[in-house]
Amino acid sequence: MLRGISAQPVSLVNSVINGEFRINQRGATSYSFVDGAYTLDRWQILMNASGGTNPTGSVSQQSFSPGQPEVPYEPSNYLRIANTSQGSSLGVGSYWVLSQSIESVRTFAGQTITVRFWARSSIASKTIGVNLLQNFGTGGSPVVPGAGQLVTLSSTWQQFSMTFVVPSIASKTIGTDDCLRLQFWLQAGSSVASQAGAAISWGGTGTIDIANVVAMPGLSLPSRIEPRLVSQELDLCQRYYEEIQVTADGYLLAGTPINVFIPFKQNKRVGNPLCTQNPSTASNINLNAIFPNNSTAAYNATIPATGVYSLVTIIKVSAEF
Repeated sequence: MLRGISAQPVSLVNSVINGEFRINQRGATSYSFVDGAYTLDRWQILMNASGGTNPTGSVSQQSFSPGQPEVPYEPSNYLRIANTSQGSSLGVGSYWVLSQSIESVRTFAGQTITVRFWARSSIASKTIGVNLLQNFGTGGSPVVPGAGQLVTLSSTWQQFSMTFVVPSIASKTIGTDDCLRLQFWLQAGSSVASQAGAAISWGGTGTIDIANVVAMPGLSLPSRIEPRLVSQELDLCQRYYEEIQVTADGYLLAGTPINVFIPFKQNKRVGNPLCTQNPSTASNINLNAIFPNNSTAAYNATIPATGVYSLVTIIKVSAEF
């Protein structure tokens, strides 16, 4: 028997992707509050006014000043949520959630895990909730929402650590697009209070900043979790989303079909990712369809008139949940 080696080693790999908020492939300076919108890679807004009027605001990537003393180990970025209104007449089922869907409902099933992050807010005594939700996917068992835990933020950075017992999935049916969802609740009505940890109001307008989000098995974590290289983080993000520039030009007869094959930088999570385009310039060329699989896509187009054609476009490939 080998000495000094645990019989049950604990993974020191962070299951949260882009928990340091360094990757922003969609490229916007800020992302408006829209239900279902993805912001910095892997982070999604979920919101519902429940009969009222939704709050307004934005999500953005911010940079730490070099050598700042509050958050250790020199992180480069953090995420900022800035609400410019709190909404009005928000119903009992209302909520505003920052969410990441961690692939596979099997993740951490039947285990105790620790979620750790840093946060601050310009809103006095701002309260937020954190919980985990097991989503068994389309055709699977009903969603199992976990109980939320509350923290109160101050104007200076603080580290928060909390443990969750993730339920077993024994006797459950797993469908498609199953996941374990990590959720930060910034507002919650009374009917979703158990998930948020309590009913939560915005408490004012201002900013909420979040940094260095980690989710790993165990009752406690080492003080230092070595971050992945930026290139490794980007590879993981591109399993779910990437943007590819496509260019084509030449001279062809009217009605000539064109097929441009577009290799993805990373194989996608699903075999039929959603592909959309955002043409920068397109002349004498009509898109018919984009046919994707998990590793490549075929851009099928037709030349409407004999002559010169040209195309410069961005293909957005999404395999998000």
